[in-house]
Amino acid sequence: DQIDWWTLSTGGVNFKTNSTTYTTSAITADTTLYVSSQRTGCFSATRTAQVIQVVNRPVVSTIADKTICTGSSVSQVLTVSPSASSDISWTADLISGTATGFSSTGTASTINDVLTNTTASPAVVKYTVTAYTQGTPTCQGNTVTFNVTVNPTYSVTISGTNTICAGSSTTLTATSSQAGASFKWYNASTGGALLQSGATYTVSPASTTIYYADATYAGCTGTRSSITVVVNSLPTQPTVAAVSVCSGSTATLDATAPVGTFNWYTNSVGGTLLATADSYITPILTNLTQTPTTQSYYVTVTDGNGCVSAPRKQVDVTIKSIPPAPTVTTPVKTCSGSV
Repeated sequence: DQIDWWTLSTGGVNFKTNSTTYTTSAITADTTLYVSSQRTGCFSATRTAQVIQVVNRPVVSTIADKTICTGSSVSQVLTVSPSASSDISWTADLISGTATGFSSTGTASTINDVLTNTTASPAVVKYTVTAYTQGTPTCQGNTVTFNVTVNPTYSVTISGTNTICAGSSTTLTATSSQAGASFKWYNASTGGALLQSGATYTVSPASTTIYYADATYAGCTGTRSSITVVVNSLPTQPTVAAVSVCSGSTATLDATAPVGTFNWYTNSVGGTLLATADSYITPILTNLTQTPTTQSYYVTVTDGNGCVSAPRKQVDVTIKSIPPAPTVTTPVKTCSGSV
């Protein structure tokens, strides 16, 4: 029998003759073709409908590139239309840098890869997403790609004098290998209170304290580093006995303390350093009045940690006046043998 192809169930155009197959051109909508048969000039009474149903290809929504910090999830929801009759497939490839944690393939509708970059430079992972129709035939939809840049985090180095005396201060400095990083200071390794923003932080703790700093660059914050500032207590004031001398004499002042070196001064604050010794011999002290006067000196002790007692210990020297020579009538005449 001869098979013929028609555009309509009756009449129409006979667009292919004597062929059991027909290859259509690209079609985008459901189409019905009709087939008849003939034998020795006799045609079949009716034409048979050949229905062609077009299965629409699924469409994956466009996904923008994103940037995350090392240790974070991609957290990308994949949207496809129509969602009920479509399946998703995706692949991941490292295209620059070094990163781990990505799956080479996946079929989940959300990509939750946790990406890690332990280097000092950004890494880029490329995801390729494709959708397919369910059932038969399996029609592939569009392909969407997006890049995930994985920024590293940077450690912090803290420098500065970490041993001070009570009442003193020290300036701590945070640095990072990444130029342009910003710094924050805290009172705990995680959480805690924000103490200061900036590369330097001047502190004056009353007791030994740990300070923490982290670095942030491109929105990514690294693990906090710490420094312990040890606070040494001040030595107790030295013991010095008050001294009294006569005008025109020097005074020897003797200081005692459990340990340390003694410094003698002219004033309670500032002034002139007179001597560094356990004892200090004053210059000649003079009192031109007829009542005692006082000359004050000040002494500190410095211990093995370099800490200085405060405030300075005041030592008073009492300068006693010299009485005038007595007045007598001379000569006094008396008889020999008289008293």
